Amino acid sequence: MTEKNSTSNEKIEHQLQDFNEKIDKLASILERFGMDIITKLGNMSFNLKKLSDTVKELDKAILDIKSLAPKLNNIIENQNSLEREIHLLRSLTYRHINKESIVDLNTKNNEKIEKENKKTLISNHICDLERKIDNISDYKILIKDLNNLQEEIFEYTGGNKILYEISQIIKKIKNERIITVPIKDIIIAKLSYWNKKI
Repeated sequence: MTEKNSTSNEKIEHQLQDFNEKIDKLASILERFGMDIITKLGNMSFNLKKLSDTVKELDKAILDIKSLAPKLNNIIENQNSLEREIHLLRSLTYRHINKESIVDLNTKNNEKIEKENKKTLISNHICDLERKIDNISDYKILIKDLNNLQEEIFEYTGGNKILYEISQIIKKIKNERIITVPIKDIIIAKLSYWNKKI
């Protein structure tokens, strides 16, 4: 029996050893599980604290926004008032611009008509001079007519190559003190040229 006892004791010991190993493994697993729970609870606690801080900041921001509501209403009312004033200014400006543009158009039309009248006057003066040049014998009368034409062209153009040409012809007539056929031919040729250039 002793042998049986010893085998049974060995079995029990062996079972106890297995049991101890399994308990150690279970303890290790429970220890890791506990550590994981503790870590996760710590993370959760940190996240909850962070979220509660964010909620507090949002609460303050909401209070700030609510306190701005009367100011925003005041700004909106002022904006409506400003829009009405801007609309009034636009309409007044538009009316003023329309009046000015009508005056400008009338002025431009008058200037255009006046310019056309001056051009016609100059053209008529040139044609008259072409017709009577053959009958002019006094060089002073021709110089006077050329000077008048020169003044009219100057008033019309403000400056032109024609003015120089007229002054050269006047200078030539003054130097010769007589109206020669070549001078008459030059003047006739120039008169038709000037009439086209005006």
